[in-house]
Amino acid sequence: MSANHPPSQAGGQNSFGPQPGGTPRPPHGVPNDASGFSGPAAPASFAPPPVAQFRNNPVPGLLVGVLVAIVAALAYAGLLRVLVHDNGSTTELGYGPLAVGALVGITVGKAGGRNIILPIAASLLTVFAVIFGDLFGTALIESHMASKLGGSLPVTDIVFHHWGSLWKAWKHDFDVKRLIALWFAALAAYELARRFGDN
Repeated sequence: MSANHPPSQAGGQNSFGPQPGGTPRPPHGVPNDASGFSGPAAPASFAPPPVAQFRNNPVPGLLVGVLVAIVAALAYAGLLRVLVHDNGSTTELGYGPLAVGALVGITVGKAGGRNIILPIAASLLTVFAVIFGDLFGTALIESHMASKLGGSLPVTDIVFHHWGSLWKAWKHDFDVKRLIALWFAALAAYELARRFGDN
């Protein structure tokens, strides 16, 4: 009958016990060096990595978000004005609101950090920026078309004195396609603010 254990050593020595001569057996994986030292390795000579700290400061995130929303709205309005045709019709921008949402979401998340309020604020700022960009873009287009026809209708006059008619025109043109673009822009802002806030 055979056994699966090593044969006993001569003289009744235990293979797991102390070695002859009084020197302890080296631990598994630590070889004896030339000096005969068989102790554990020296401790690491570097400091442990610092504890990761997350940012949780919503005030800078909100301030930067408001500034970026205003700039993105003005840029979106300018882009709408540039894309107007000679007859006054415009090209619908499906990616314009999405770009506004991405810009607002990334900057709010990076500046504010991890806070439950910031993704919601980024979504609301994006909705404001896209709607204001549409309204201001419409004012730019109307001013351009009036000057093209020989009249003079400043943008400031449209915005400050005819805001009600501008709002009615925007509501009249609001359809499902614009609602979907607005929804995707708000969703992009929410997700990007949450994701970049966690980093």
